[in-house]
Formats: sequence, structure tokens, C-alpha cells
Amino acid sequence: MKRIRNLGAAALALALVACGGGGGSSPPPQTGGGSSGGGSSGGGTPAPSPAPTYTEFASLTGNQTFQSACSGFELGFNFATFPSTSFTNGFGFDFTAATDVWTISPATGFSAFDANLSFGSADLQSSSAEGTASYRRQDANGQTELFRYGFVSSLSPAPAYARSLQLSAILPNGNRGIFRCTFGVTTQLSDPIPTVTASSGFISYGSYSIEGDAYVRASDGTTQQFSLDRSNIDFRANPADGSIRVGIEAIGREFLSTGALSDQETALGTAQGDTSIDGSEQNFSGLMNGTSPDGNFFGGGFGGWFFGPQGAELGMVFEFFINRADGSVVIMSGVVTGTGQDEFVPV
Repeated sequence: MKRIRNLGAAALALALVACGGGGGSSPPPQTGGGSSGGGSSGGGTPAPSPAPTYTEFASLTGNQTFQSACSGFELGFNFATFPSTSFTNGFGFDFTAATDVWTISPATGFSAFDANLSFGSADLQSSSAEGTASYRRQDANGQTELFRYGFVSSLSPAPAYARSLQLSAILPNGNRGIFRCTFGVTTQLSDPIPTVTASSGFISYGSYSIEGDAYVRASDGTTQQFSLDRSNIDFRANPADGSIRVGIEAIGREFLSTGALSDQETALGTAQGDTSIDGSEQNFSGLMNGTSPDGNFFGGGFGGWFFGPQGAELGMVFEFFINRADGSVVIMSGVVTGTGQDEFVPV
């Protein structure tokens, strides 16, 4: 059992927005190790005997079908976020082994993106035995589109079942869409997260990675880009009642003209939200309320699911949109991966 601190008094002071267990429906039967039923149920039901078996992501073979939770933003004459989807409403990712092709089907939650994309062996830039890959292709107008999945090497332990994903593609309106998703070998509904032993305990994760970006557009139209890699995450799941609480402290490091990241950290906002799961659907999602450093309130959302035996790993996406007092606009989107599941108690 481990002890965990809150993100801070500011996060605790936020008004919370309660939301049900996501808008997605139960997933249809699928094939492949990446498409088993997912999630953990509320109530802390003991794991079934014998327990389900799981194939690690890097060991999957043959055709695979994956669902996902995704968030993103649109860059161009529009400057906006795509709301975070629940796990069953993100993009569909299908791998055909015979042709070595990934096909990406439209996401229910992104009406602006309604076309199928495909990436094949000719587009492959790199791959590894650990279950990571990067693809690059040109669309019909010569614009670059990217598709890559993997995990951040600083995660300890490294994820065996969950993967984060980035997709950068041209939307039908000509703008660029940049999406962050979580997918992988999902936890089966019959294999819930463990019960806790302490009355105030909750299930969380000892190691997190945050992959995402923030764009700040000033009133004169100039734009800055920030990495969110040093942001802080507070995730708490209570198996007794199925409640989930998410806190995010968004911290940015600006991309310099050289392409390197600044060492200076910039506070962008702190947000918190609640939702719940009941064991009937393979997703969780909810709304978030936040406060930016200039005192403005903002909204956003989150969505995701669990991966591996008894929710051993976490995958979650989030997005925020902030109108600041100086007339600038901030949009953020990211994906969170958590490993090292354990019971924690507040201090």
C-alpha cells in the first residue's frame, strides 16, 4: 500500500462535475488479442477463477481489431478541440496481417473526420520488438500524415498491455487534425480491479506518462506550442462503489525555434472531474472543471479504460479549451498511460 498526495489545494477547491460512465455502448464481439472485452466493475467483485488470460501487446500476432478513446484538436482557420471520447467511441484501428496494413475507421465522437485512412509497409519509418511503430505518408495533395504508437520509456514498469497513439491527418475541410488515443489489450469485464484493504484506500498507479500538447494563440494571431510532458496526474478508482476521480495539473514547456524544448515550466491550469463505472460498459468518461493561472474558469473532458489483468494499466485521454483574460486562447489535448497499479491512501 502506498501513500499519495493531492495535486494541491487549488485542485481540491474546484467545483466538480459528475458524469455517468461514458456515452459509449458495449463493444461488439471482436477478434484478436487487442479486442477482448474490457474494464473493471464497481463493487470490488473478486476476480473469477480461473482468471482470464491476456496476451501482451508486443506478442500479438495475426489480424487485430482495436477500439480506443481519443481526444484532439483542429489547427488552421479553426482553432478548437475535439472532445474526449469514451473508450468505445474513439477511432477503430484494424491491422491486416496478410498485407501489413493498418486501417483507421472514423470515430463516433469526431464528426469532422469522416474518412478511412490506411498506413502500410511502404509508410513504415521505424518499429521495435517492444510493440512500437511509426508511419508517415503523403495525402493526395502532398501533405504529410503521421500514425505512430508506443509508450514513453520513462514508465516503470514499462506497459505490457496499453499503448498510446498519435494520429496527424488532414481533415475534409483542409485543416490539420492532431489526435491522441489510448488502445491495447483491454481488461475484461469479468476481471475487475482489486478491492482495497484500507477504508480510505483507492486504486491508482505509481508511474505515469503524459503525451500531449498545448497551443496558445494570442489576440494578434501568433501561436506558441508547449509540450505537456511534465504535467501531473491524480487518478483514483474506488472498487467499492465504482467511482473515479481524475485531477490534472497542466504544465507546459515551450517548443523553441530550434525544435528543442525549453527548460522553463509554464503553469497552464488545473482541473478535476468525476465519473463512475458499473461493470456493464467498457469505458469511463466525464467532464472536468478547471481554473487557469489568471483565475479564469474553463471546461474539458476525459475518457479511457483499463488494460491487462485486473486493470494492471491505465489509458486515458483529456482535452481543455481556455479563453484567457488577455484575449488569448489555449487548447490542450493529451494521452495518459499509468503502470505500477497499487492501493494508495491519502496523506
